[in-house]
Amino acid sequence: MAVDVPADVEAVLTQLLTASHEAALTIATRQNADDIYTDEDSISHTHYTASIECEQSSMTDEVQTIRSAVETIETVSTNKLPAGLLQTRLQHGCERVRIAIEDPDADATTKTQPLLAAAYLDAMLRRVEEEI
Repeated sequence: MAVDVPADVEAVLTQLLTASHEAALTIATRQNADDIYTDEDSISHTHYTASIECEQSSMTDEVQTIRSAVETIETVSTNKLPAGLLQTRLQHGCERVRIAIEDPDADATTKTQPLLAAAYLDAMLRRVEEEI
């Protein structure tokens, strides 16, 4: 069942979900690369380690992109969507994404899960595309 909302609301949600999905995938790719370079004596590891410092700010930017997008998605879904299943699912997805990208240093039992965040963001995007 289609939800009746203005086209600009759909456009904003689509843009935010797409950008945050891409940011989550970028973080996941970076984490996978971290797992590959474990031989500290290799030249590749030395080059890789030097490049980490340059990319740390980029990773912080990606996390901030996701956090900002999730906050805006929550606001838009609360204020611009009619109460119902789509609104509830978007708000639930935002909460799950927020948990998935939390800083692991904040709690030793938590690890950042960008692929989980990306999966929620993709599901939310598909839901918006299907229901609006």
